[in-house]
Amino acid sequence: MVNDFEKMLIKHILRLIAGLAVFSACVQEEITGIPVEFGNAGTEIELDMQYLVLDVPDDIVLGNIDQIADDGTYLYLLQTQSAGAGVYVFDLATGFFKCKIGNRGRGPGEYVIPMSFTLTDNRICIVDGASQKVMSYDTGDDFRYVGDRETGDISYFERCDGNGHLVSGNNSYYSDLRFHDKCFLVMDSTFTIINGMIDKAFVSGYITGPLKPAYVYDGKVRLYTQTVPVIYEYDGKDMTVVYRLSFDGFSFP
Repeated sequence: MVNDFEKMLIKHILRLIAGLAVFSACVQEEITGIPVEFGNAGTEIELDMQYLVLDVPDDIVLGNIDQIADDGTYLYLLQTQSAGAGVYVFDLATGFFKCKIGNRGRGPGEYVIPMSFTLTDNRICIVDGASQKVMSYDTGDDFRYVGDRETGDISYFERCDGNGHLVSGNNSYYSDLRFHDKCFLVMDSTFTIINGMIDKAFVSGYITGPLKPAYVYDGKVRLYTQTVPVIYEYDGKDMTVVYRLSFDGFSFP
């Protein structure tokens, strides 16, 4: 059964990155003339579209949005490439602007290239691609800066409840680095790598597609790559396949 979060994920993928929509649905339909089967054959879902009008102040310019998430109270929007790069917070019920978390710079609580963010129980963690650190902020009313931690070369991560593990995609491609040929890295709470999982289809440091192809459902991390039409689930011990795309064939015009 597809849960509400995955319905929302599918909806955003369908709208924003059509090329990755095939990774996370459980329906069967025609896409550019190719009969494609998602997940369980014969299972259909309904995708309901909802709109929230955001009250964006005149001095803020929101361009390309790279990540969207909410915690039931606030809506978080990340844009990475512009002078206004950062995480913007809006009231989820009214659309009113709350604040921007942190600022661009190299001082305490500042970031240069905000690659992605992760929501925990009471924190929001922003990955800075320039300093290779995770900047942490409270998710209370003031979103105050709490501290940072070095992470190494990762662009996103999610935590797995129950054992303190963190899971991230693996950007490294240098053959002398540990687990360079694995798609995903399993880390402890200090971002020390303890394992690598799933062989890479392509060993490359280039990043394409969504900056954060990961989410959490029922305490388990779900991840996918930009090159393989599979969604994996990490339960704290093993990485298993949740959805796999298959099709009979295709032909060029």
